[in-house]
Amino acid sequence: MDVLWVGLSSKTDKNNKLVTPLDSKTTSGKLISEIENDLVKVEFKKTNLVSFAPLDKNGKLRYPTNDECEMFFPQLQKTISEVQPKLICLLGQKVTNFVMRKLFVRNCTYILNEYKFYSYKKLFILPIYHPSYIMVYKKQYKEDYVDAIKKIINEIMEHEIY
Repeated sequence: MDVLWVGLSSKTDKNNKLVTPLDSKTTSGKLISEIENDLVKVEFKKTNLVSFAPLDKNGKLRYPTNDECEMFFPQLQKTISEVQPKLICLLGQKVTNFVMRKLFVRNCTYILNEYKFYSYKKLFILPIYHPSYIMVYKKQYKEDYVDAIKKIINEIMEHEIY
């Protein structure tokens, strides 16, 4: 496996069934698919930090609590161990802050289109803006976002920096 995308949590469809992580029918999934489509030699897998749809008392999707993230982190670790990706792309600030804190990586920041990847054991970690953030608040930078991420993925895959 080459790249593991890690989103925050699952969503449910109109029938209250869980949607596949980063499904191409979602806004975020469409943007991820756009990145993947040009990288035909790269294998991708998608998962979420929390594998359920956290809902508030009104039935609206909410951010998972820290306790919920803690509860599901072992499952993410298991997925990473099984999949053995070369690169993990952390989608958004909440996922990045939680995972990087768990891995004891500090001062993880990113500026739009100026991404930095981190080495952890035998893999690389790339914190990026969440695709939905780009599509809602920074749509004018969508192409730059896609190009920057594809470039980093290509660099890591082509050079196999280990």
